[in-house]
Amino acid sequence: MPPHFYAAHKINADWAVGLSINTPFGLSTEWDPALAATRRVATRSEIKTAYHNLNGVRKINEHLSVAAGASYVKLNAGMDKIVTATHPLGLIAPQTVEQTLKGAGTSTGYNLAALYKMDKWRFGSSYRSKVRVKAKGTMLLPLTGGWYTSGVDDSDAFVNLTLPDLLQIGASYKQSDSWPFSAEADYTNWTTYRLLAINYVTRGGIMSTSLDPKDWESVWAFRAGAEHKLSDAWKVRMGAFYDMTPVKDHGLRDGRFDTRVPDSDRLAASVGAGYAWRNLTVDASLMYIKFMKRTIAASMQDDAVGDVLNGAYEAHSVLPAITAAYKF
Repeated sequence: MPPHFYAAHKINADWAVGLSINTPFGLSTEWDPALAATRRVATRSEIKTAYHNLNGVRKINEHLSVAAGASYVKLNAGMDKIVTATHPLGLIAPQTVEQTLKGAGTSTGYNLAALYKMDKWRFGSSYRSKVRVKAKGTMLLPLTGGWYTSGVDDSDAFVNLTLPDLLQIGASYKQSDSWPFSAEADYTNWTTYRLLAINYVTRGGIMSTSLDPKDWESVWAFRAGAEHKLSDAWKVRMGAFYDMTPVKDHGLRDGRFDTRVPDSDRLAASVGAGYAWRNLTVDASLMYIKFMKRTIAASMQDDAVGDVLNGAYEAHSVLPAITAAYKF
């Protein structure tokens, strides 16, 4: 459940400040650890990010305003999967267990934005920087018997993650007081997610690294929306977006398909309404997301025991949201 909080204060006619806390990157997925074909790649996955962002806004003239800000970012992540541990000397019988990896870290970033007003038009753009986070935590293998004393039960771990930078450009047109329309394009630089390198220390004190190439690509997302003012109190809204997957189907990229994330192009539609009473406004929405059907035929995750990712995938999701605002 991704929360959000926003506050803004107008200092004078030319200056304003804003504070936001939101979660632009966050998801969780679960696969059956006993039956799912993907269990040796992923069972439970979870990532939570919280951006604490402070902004300053400057009104240059009646048409142009600019903003800049800094972010303090907190990240929590967990990645589990089924593994079969085999002793290097064959002294202990192999054990199949669920390996868990948990970590947390903090970092900083920055953002820039501009807004231009012209008659019934509004043009805006924003840029949010990439954020490099070193997440420290633990990797646990719940092995029993002689395995524990053989020095293969892992403990301390860390992983370097780079959250992508994001460029957004958009425009809105106010046909009348009752009908504003908007459109937006987002460019997310997912090339920052090239390699997942998990560094860990075994109970025997040996430093090891688990490498998982990702090779994600930068992608676009396109959004459009409209609002209709029914009265001074009520507004209704509708919107749609198309979001491309960063893991492509062509060539060897198909082999990077991963079941930890909902990995396909997405098409979504949403409806919502807002109600205003004195200084209080309450807005609610409902979004339906269709994960487009995707067929994987060249997975690099195939293994000898038959746990493969090749196959057809499709999914959908329904996301409700509500927010309240109060003007002082």
